[in-house]
Amino acid sequence: MDVANDVTTCNSSTAPSPTAKNLSNPTAVQTNVTNGFYLHKELNAWNGYGSTDGAVDILYTGDVGAWTFNVPAATIKSATVVVSAVLDDNSDPTASYSYRIWADSCYYDTTTPLPHGAPFNSQFTNWVQITEPANPASGGTFTVTMSNTSNGLKSTDWMAIDWIELHVVTN
Repeated sequence: MDVANDVTTCNSSTAPSPTAKNLSNPTAVQTNVTNGFYLHKELNAWNGYGSTDGAVDILYTGDVGAWTFNVPAATIKSATVVVSAVLDDNSDPTASYSYRIWADSCYYDTTTPLPHGAPFNSQFTNWVQITEPANPASGGTFTVTMSNTSNGLKSTDWMAIDWIELHVVTN
């Protein structure tokens, strides 16, 4: 399931520093496709919920996570960031949750609620892919930052990130 972008323009801002404790930053795996390549990070800081390997990264209310990609040298025509995410598996109203994603120095807010992870207390099967524009530099590093900006929730409420990809179009 894809979430439509609520904001399609770049809001320029420096991303905050990571604060989350349940983060991984594995080396991205590159897959070449007809029109470019994907860089895929299968996140793995917390066991029990991820779709492929059972592992995820967790952002509790107020947490910030950051993941860095090493971008190969290439003639880049366009790019997008894709984040596979879902909320915790409790029963708080989904409209109470919010997040912000930075694609390097551009941030995007969304008001589209993510679903609670299902099935309960198990490997989730209802992941949602969020896609935002990106502008990586050829041969440089590119950072994706996500903040759980939910308010009015308990500090034990969280959202999970299963994987993050950087899709790069080169031709």
